[in-house]
Amino acid sequence: MPIVPATAAGIRSANSELAAGRPVVVPFAPPRAYGVVGRDGAAVNLAKGRPADQPVGTAVADFATVTPFLLLDEDTRDLARWLAAEHSLNLLLPVGDDAPAWLRPSTSKGWLGLMLGFPARIRGLLDRHGHLYASSANRTGGPVAVTAGAANAAFDDRLLVVDGDPDRDPAIPSGSATMLRVGPDRALELVRRGSNDATFAGTAEQYLAELLRRWESAHPTGAPS
Repeated sequence: MPIVPATAAGIRSANSELAAGRPVVVPFAPPRAYGVVGRDGAAVNLAKGRPADQPVGTAVADFATVTPFLLLDEDTRDLARWLAAEHSLNLLLPVGDDAPAWLRPSTSKGWLGLMLGFPARIRGLLDRHGHLYASSANRTGGPVAVTAGAANAAFDDRLLVVDGDPDRDPAIPSGSATMLRVGPDRALELVRRGSNDATFAGTAEQYLAELLRRWESAHPTGAPS
């Protein structure tokens, strides 16, 4: 499959692949690396060479589509949206048994894996489909692709790759996203360190405290952004 530019024509090609049930590789918002996305969670897993039923993340176009199913107070839901939208963090969020079927591939033991950060030039892909299942652009056990060429090689030229290299600063390290678990009353847990906190010099606890400090500074009364 080709590497296509992140132009209108390239996005149309990616949409055609997605509509046909095939995953595509896209650039996530820096400092995150490339990811593989699709309309079917099993197809994303199989492209990566892992079990079809393994939990896979969900990227949503609108956070409001999941808020009715989150077991979180309103203030913490607003915090979660801010963490995903403003900081491009991957989140684990508690969901109830009433969550719709399309969230099940991304839910494990009551926790939903969610992300928001599609860069502007490929935002149309997510807007068109409402949600896409997503994972890092690598075969299981291999390094995460940080360039379009590396992504193409990782999947043996089998998946269409949308080229986001022109929008990335090679001086800024890219990699898998930092992952947080968000519980009620703004309880945060660092599940996986990643590219988002790579330059933070302090401990995990200090990083989480800094995120909360920034949130409280921007939302002194807890009002949503």
